[in-house]
Amino acid sequence: MADLSSYDQRNLFGADVILSGLLGPDDLCSTIKREISPLLKDSDFEEMYKDGGRPPISPRILILTLLMQFLERLPDRAASSNLKFRLDWKIAFELPLDFAGIHPTTLVYFRNRLIASQKASLLFDSIIEHLKSCGLIKKGGKQRIDSTHIIGCVRELSRIELFHETLRLFCLDVVPYTKWMDERLITFHDRYLDKISIHGVTDEQKKEFIQSAGLSMKAFISWGGLTAHVKSVEGLDHFKTLKKVFEQNFIDQDSTSSPELIRIATGKGHISSPHETDANYANKGKKGWLGYKGQVVETVNEEGEQNFITYIDAEGSTNYDGDCVSAVIEDLQKKEIAPLELYGDTHYNSVPNIEQLQKSSIEMKGPVHPGSKIKAEKNIGFEIDLALKIVTCPMGETSKHFHKDPEGKVRASFPKKTCQDCLRKEICKPEPRGKIYEARPENQILSERRKKMEDPKYKRDLHKRNGVEGTISGLVRGQNWRRCRYRGKAKAQLQSKIIGAAANVCRLHRLRQRQQRLF
Repeated sequence: MADLSSYDQRNLFGADVILSGLLGPDDLCSTIKREISPLLKDSDFEEMYKDGGRPPISPRILILTLLMQFLERLPDRAASSNLKFRLDWKIAFELPLDFAGIHPTTLVYFRNRLIASQKASLLFDSIIEHLKSCGLIKKGGKQRIDSTHIIGCVRELSRIELFHETLRLFCLDVVPYTKWMDERLITFHDRYLDKISIHGVTDEQKKEFIQSAGLSMKAFISWGGLTAHVKSVEGLDHFKTLKKVFEQNFIDQDSTSSPELIRIATGKGHISSPHETDANYANKGKKGWLGYKGQVVETVNEEGEQNFITYIDAEGSTNYDGDCVSAVIEDLQKKEIAPLELYGDTHYNSVPNIEQLQKSSIEMKGPVHPGSKIKAEKNIGFEIDLALKIVTCPMGETSKHFHKDPEGKVRASFPKKTCQDCLRKEICKPEPRGKIYEARPENQILSERRKKMEDPKYKRDLHKRNGVEGTISGLVRGQNWRRCRYRGKAKAQLQSKIIGAAANVCRLHRLRQRQQRLF
């Protein structure tokens, strides 16, 4: 671990000393110099560097550069250039006037170091601690949560393109191992070294290509695990990707026949592109995307007071929104800023979440699923006898079969002939094989919440949740949260943390401007 304590000494010939009166109080860089820059020390990043070798560029300067990069939506090259030419940046970062800047790739390596040392959230957490010390974020109170989609830094591929790109990347990776391949494998290897275009390809040609890709994948997988000389092939990332893509898209019945294509291969954990295996395809309503899902939580203060983001992260696109609530609350509790009330939409207001938060003295507020009115009308008048394990219909007929699952859901069926001759069949609408009765005991939490939803006062209180939609819009339009700059889930999470920090800095700056006008 390198010793960077000497980096923390102030430069007496820095731009902030020589040009101390250049920035006005309304300048964003002035707020960063006054409130954000003092929060960060080079010694906080010592674990990221080893002893010996060339001294590193100040990590404090680099993390502030990442912050400004997202505040101004700049690429790496422009951000590194601004360190050399922008006086406001030099004043905010306390750099000498003759600072020569950095190479753009320095930011690439620095992001990798942040992820490897698990310091991706250091900037965001430091700003949260500062807001706590200023009394702008407090323990208790109210907060709101919502999610949005994040498009990955990768193109959507057809299945043919998916198979070819997976094989192409693998073949490029195993070029040093071709001397252990037989003629058949060499033929497969040479076939997939170049990119392809499927423009103008007929359906028959597509079928032939899919069959050939399946055979090639099967052959490479067998070769990778069979030969002692190429044992290291199994450890290659592209081999693991190849194997997973094959298992997700083909059924290998036996060693002699061609693998059979699975007609539909989507869902959680399915690879959509070998260039970014963490990104999954997901859809919500009519909207579909390849990438991730972002979760954001912010404070809900009284009208006129500034709200701040307390939690932001990127997760798998196929994750259910409600599953993240426990992790969010755990993170807020560690920072000692957990709310007493958390507003969320229907996806967050599940029975497990409401019960779990009640144990932590937190009220989960929001609508719950209304329940099926159609199913309720069809089941009116049916009586369940759990002791005798029968269901009796309004006409007095009893069920033929009865089943109750561990969750308490009851399923019963009635004889086909009885239902066909029944006068009530237009209401019950039985299946051709007879009436199928399904019902779940009414959950007390859901019934209480549904009654609350009829109260106008409770409905008005839920309007406080709506502001988080504007926050998401601001993150998308202001810091471009909609699209990933980098590939990989870890970098998507790093990007989200820096975006959250940048949004909080903007809000803090606006608050300071309002306070200056008042006083």
